[in-house]
Amino acid sequence: MLPGLLLALPSLIPPPADISFYVGTYTSGQGSKGIYRIQLNSETGAMSEPELAAESPNPSFLVADSKHHALYAVDESNQGYLSAFSIEPNGNLKFLNRQSSQGSAPCHISIGAKGQKVFVANYSDGVLASFPIQPDGSLGSVDWQFKNKGAGPNSDRQEGPHAHSFYTDGRGRFTVSCDLGTDELLVFPIVPSGSPMMRVKLPPGSGPRHVAIGSNGKFVYVCNEMASTVSTIQIKSTGWSVVQTVGTLPPGTSVPDSTTAEIQCHPSGKWVYVSNRGHDSIAVFEVQADGTLKSIDVHKVGVRIPRGFGIDPSGKWLVVAGQNSNDIESYRIDEHSGLISGSASKIRLPSPVCILFPKP
Repeated sequence: MLPGLLLALPSLIPPPADISFYVGTYTSGQGSKGIYRIQLNSETGAMSEPELAAESPNPSFLVADSKHHALYAVDESNQGYLSAFSIEPNGNLKFLNRQSSQGSAPCHISIGAKGQKVFVANYSDGVLASFPIQPDGSLGSVDWQFKNKGAGPNSDRQEGPHAHSFYTDGRGRFTVSCDLGTDELLVFPIVPSGSPMMRVKLPPGSGPRHVAIGSNGKFVYVCNEMASTVSTIQIKSTGWSVVQTVGTLPPGTSVPDSTTAEIQCHPSGKWVYVSNRGHDSIAVFEVQADGTLKSIDVHKVGVRIPRGFGIDPSGKWLVVAGQNSNDIESYRIDEHSGLISGSASKIRLPSPVCILFPKP
């Protein structure tokens, strides 16, 4: 009986769990057709071949809503749109409806704290807008919008407002937008109405792009696209203040065309990651006791122009999209140090720019 029992033991060990994630792409002339779904092996980091989940034009940023089992995508075109999809049991996407983004070149989308609204940033004209989510997950008509004013010192890129992202705080306290054109964060009430209640200025010429909100809710980390820096902003009842700005490239490195793209906090709250396009790397920062960041590594990646990346819910894997090399690569995250190690897997996909791991 014992030999037979031993032979049977391996069959009792469950196979490694696969984690699904979605990829947004640029579809104009690159061969991509829209939004793709990929399986990530949680033990090895191996990725499956991409499967088309839904055809969609230029879905350059994605967000998922677990409450409605829905996914929302921007159509980053001159006449911008937002598309709503239901997430089917097999992981494929079923088109629900489409709404005008109320601006040009929408580039970022997020879900409200209670899953009641979608917020969008339109890059070209600096327009922010919100849309109610209907019971079936579809998008209702726009119920609020705001167009920023102003400019920055770089006349080539900051001739006017350029809304690059629009987030909501998970604690239901505020919404915040990065305006690359005016070097500021615009802070609104959790349900926006009228003008911003606060403007937080970043160093001139920074070009703030994306935000990561610290796990304790007391700090916001902003990746500054044009300056290749990340700023730490402290949240206080008396106002928000920039307490630190540090570079995302190795000391002494000069890459004139390098710009930051994405920023994310590790699920543990211990580390912050920023992608560098041009230098083609991921900067790794350790969150200090006082909320500031300490650079611990700048890891070169095997893709070109790492525009977007995602961290799986377990915090074990970082998956990065190579916009110009037409591929996606996975890296292991060390659970003790937060450092990322060599490539675990690489697959081909035309013009990937956004990696989305839906929250359970």
